[in-house]
Amino acid sequence: MSGKYDAIDSIIQVWVKNHGLELITSDRDWPVRSVEVGSGTGGARSYQVWIDAPDSSGIIAVHIANRNSPFNRKDLKATADDLCDVLEQAWEMASGKGVPRATPEGED
Repeated sequence: MSGKYDAIDSIIQVWVKNHGLELITSDRDWPVRSVEVGSGTGGARSYQVWIDAPDSSGIIAVHIANRNSPFNRKDLKATADDLCDVLEQAWEMASGKGVPRATPEGED
């Protein structure tokens, strides 16, 4: 695991375990936190959920995107205190309800 994610790794690990997901922690030697989620339609709709390390203000961005449609994406914000709830929201979007089309920053 990476130092950038130390404050939230335990929260992510519980969420991953609860949903039987495989956590990707490195991409080209760069620390990441990402999972692939099928939407329950036989794998035809695949989503990626990735979590940014907390920024200098403690804000954590959680992103959900349809792998087949880059415009079908939602970006959520969390703090360590509500990350569990935001990850569950991301799970619901990616596993069945679908991801709403992205809206410009500030229009959520």
